Amino acid sequence: GVVWMDDHSAGYHIYYAQSTDDGATWSTPEKIDTRVGGNLSRFPDLEFAPSGIPVVIWEDDRQGTSGMNVYISRRTGGLPPWSANIKVNDAGSPPGTSDFMNASIAVLSETHFFVAWTDWREGVFYQVYMSATTNSGATWTTGARVSDELGFDPVAGDPNLAVDPTSSPSSASLICLTNDWRGDVPGGRYPNLYAFRSTNGGVSWS
Repeated sequence: GVVWMDDHSAGYHIYYAQSTDDGATWSTPEKIDTRVGGNLSRFPDLEFAPSGIPVVIWEDDRQGTSGMNVYISRRTGGLPPWSANIKVNDAGSPPGTSDFMNASIAVLSETHFFVAWTDWREGVFYQVYMSATTNSGATWTTGARVSDELGFDPVAGDPNLAVDPTSSPSSASLICLTNDWRGDVPGGRYPNLYAFRSTNGGVSWS
């Protein structure tokens, strides 16, 4: 299966297609997002539940002035073929309550998912936050910060999240890679790759 952002139908939307013959032929693309307002549904990430069900997250601006938010949908195969879009991130807090983007998903079981994203709730020094669900995305935990916010004018974003598939839900082992601009470097600030680890399902991070 593959997901992508596509602007062929009045603004960017998220599409999915699948192949059962090693990519020689592909199914008719299915639109995943149900965004009506706004202009952009973009930057999807795809994982599969153990049963093979595709689970997709992306960011979009359907809520207008609240900026980008992260949404999730699972393929049901029915009509419509995808479940209702559910917002993953919480509302944030001052000084910033908008812009949650660049999301990454890790799937542990049919019902237990983890999502990390670039989060601007702390203002210009954005960080990586994450949330978890135990009911296939119907409800989500309060966003918890993954990155440590250390260093000179610390900035972290663009997460890539993975979960140990042998973990139990209550003690899931997670790794989150991020771009991190914490250094005061002569001639300019450039990102380095940092890794953060959780052994309790994302409740706390190294």
